[in-house]
Amino acid sequence: MGDTAFTDEVQDFVNNVIVGKQPEVTVDDGIKALKIAKACQQSANVGKLVDIQL
Repeated sequence: MGDTAFTDEVQDFVNNVIVGKQPEVTVDDGIKALKIAKACQQSANVGKLVDIQL
């Protein structure tokens, strides 16, 4: 069941390439997701909440 999200994303990407459409998800969305993931890891490492700038 967990693989369906990845499969859906790949299919959406392929469909966008075929029709020449820009994807709804942007590079900025990816950067924000990475910042959030890194903050989660840092928070787990230090055992408290950390501030992030999105």
